[in-house]
Amino acid sequence: MGNVVIAPLIERNDNAYWVAIAQIDFTKPGAMKVSHVERYSKDHSEASPVLYTDGSFKMDVGPIELKNDSDYDNFFNY
Repeated sequence: MGNVVIAPLIERNDNAYWVAIAQIDFTKPGAMKVSHVERYSKDHSEASPVLYTDGSFKMDVGPIELKNDSDYDNFFNY
């Protein structure tokens, strides 16, 4: 709706492929809560994060995405 959220990344982590910068919780009817979380994947893990229906999430347990150049090209339809 036009709001801007700035979430600076504090940790320098050149070995992480994923970072979750915020958690948006819609689990309470009629309400929304945005929290800064800044969680990184394990070193060299290309498994994506997974969001659960209770509003929680876990890093490094989802499908591997953008694993190689052909996956990247297919993702972006090159």
